[in-house]
Amino acid sequence: MILAPHWLYASVIEYYGRERGLPPVVSPHNAYYFWRGAAADRDVVLSVAIATPILQRYFDETARLDLFECEYCTSWRPNLPIDISYGPKRPLAKLLEEWRHFGLEACPLLTMGQPGSYESAPREPH
Repeated sequence: MILAPHWLYASVIEYYGRERGLPPVVSPHNAYYFWRGAAADRDVVLSVAIATPILQRYFDETARLDLFECEYCTSWRPNLPIDISYGPKRPLAKLLEEWRHFGLEACPLLTMGQPGSYESAPREPH
């Protein structure tokens, strides 16, 4: 599955990925949380916009695949990491419940620092 920390990333990936054969897209953010059924029995996650150190808390193995760089994107979305993770430490359905977040910002447990800053200290959930 593909995991995104914000519904916006999830919806863009899902929209443009439909005809490219991408796996299901899930997010614990807002209404996307309710569509988490695709995660029930998965054990491999391709994530977008989640820092590697955060993923390492929840998965046995995580590796950076690439960094999506966009010179035309808004300043708070300049470079988005793309990682692959294997072996969730708890079932993904349970992790999505733990990460669930309703609000304007992306899931605090899956983001670090200020928006667009993927290498700073983790923020506390509110």
